[in-house]
Amino acid sequence: MLLASAAAAPTLIGSRANAAESDLDAAVRAYDQATVRNDVATLAQLVVDDYMLVNSDSSLQHKQSYLEDFEVPGFKLDPYVLEQPARRDWGL
Repeated sequence: MLLASAAAAPTLIGSRANAAESDLDAAVRAYDQATVRNDVATLAQLVVDDYMLVNSDSSLQHKQSYLEDFEVPGFKLDPYVLEQPARRDWGL
């Protein structure tokens, strides 16, 4: 019986990992779509309060400043494709 339980454990862990990965993928897609639509309400829900963005010029922006950019008249990010996405698994 112990062997059967031990054998089932990797499946359960794998299921949780797959669900978490699926949730992460959905959140990334929602973030990307909200970014190109300037959807501040969705971005505000997706971005944590201690969010810190490092811009290409090395300047830093906190969440509120980041969201304010999307409300500037004429501000628009073109649709983009992640050519080399990177993901780090910090464990469950």
